[in-house]
Amino acid sequence: MKRNLDLIRNILFAVENSNSIDASLTLNSLSKLHRDQDLILYHVFLLDDAGFIIGIIDETAPYISIARLTNKGHDYLDTIRDDSVWKQTKSTLGKISGSASLEVVKTIASKLALTFLGL
Repeated sequence: MKRNLDLIRNILFAVENSNSIDASLTLNSLSKLHRDQDLILYHVFLLDDAGFIIGIIDETAPYISIARLTNKGHDYLDTIRDDSVWKQTKSTLGKISGSASLEVVKTIASKLALTFLGL
């Protein structure tokens, strides 16, 4: 499967918008983000691999229960939060095949945000 940066962003928003520290997000609660549950599950695995989320992630079941974002997950989301920055980031990525590591995405978005701020 290919990494879908928009889906990653939307999953992070869903986790952040979870209203309670005691409530966890399951695959069912994320199903509104994309019609393909296998794709959602795959991207949750990627977010877990990247250290962006905390929860119970069992790839063999498969079962997920996302408790919260990590500090690293918050930092990444804050970098790509602004819609203008996000659109420009994706446009920039389009010049290099449209995909890159999450660290490269964060770096591009950070530089764009600083430019928007006039820094």
